[in-house]
Amino acid sequence: MREPRLGTAHTDEAIYREIEAALLETPRGAWFLAEFARRTLAAEAARTAESLLRLERAVLGQSAPPYLQDVARQLEDLRRLLMSADSKLRMLSGTQNGADWLALNGVLESAARVHEGATLLAQAGADPAITEAIAEDAQRIYRQLAGHAVEAERARHIAEMLSSAQARISRIRRTLDGRGDEQTGAA
Repeated sequence: MREPRLGTAHTDEAIYREIEAALLETPRGAWFLAEFARRTLAAEAARTAESLLRLERAVLGQSAPPYLQDVARQLEDLRRLLMSADSKLRMLSGTQNGADWLALNGVLESAARVHEGATLLAQAGADPAITEAIAEDAQRIYRQLAGHAVEAERARHIAEMLSSAQARISRIRRTLDGRGDEQTGAA
């Protein structure tokens, strides 16, 4: 992995992207980024769910003062916003049923095998210009697809978190409207 070049004006984002690109150069690095994103998003989802649960408990434990109508309206606006973000992220991720993810992994594996084949050809004495060109093309395909895989996985996790938050907000809204889980049959 390369260190960020010193002496140049790097923003935090540029340094982040440079480190991310370096990690995406290897299968282990790409796995690490995907796993890190999964764990981070799971923790964020848990914190969001916990916050919403505390809010729900606070609202249920009090009689309904007049300001709760405003809270209910704001929750409904937030629910609509989450629904919109959720649907946009699901469209961007392209991983509705997992088939795209499996296909992407197949292409990544193929690019890795082509790169290995170029290395074996070079070791067997094939023309270095040809083997280097094959290896560079395979590496470029691999990096682009690995980056896409990480971004798609991030989008899928965020969409799942948004769906969970949206469901929780709907429950709070039903409670505020006097139609709690017991009355609607929801679990």
